[in-house]
Amino acid sequence: MLCDTNGGTMPWEVATVMRDVQRHIATRLGIHAHNDCDMGVANSLAGVRCGAVAGAGTMNGYGERVGNANLASIIPP
Repeated sequence: MLCDTNGGTMPWEVATVMRDVQRHIATRLGIHAHNDCDMGVANSLAGVRCGAVAGAGTMNGYGERVGNANLASIIPP
């Protein structure tokens, strides 16, 4: 699982990192994005768009600091 622990990565940077890691490691990847810069959902969706098969988050964004990606926004009804 790739992790944006400081919550400051931009979605296009997540996409670049995902692609770079996929070139070097032949395994399924996941994404775990913190929400410090209000990018948790966008970064999680960028990761999934680039092939992440798992995502981590919390319901309504609760978690340490300003929380993790909000699963209520990521998982469609």
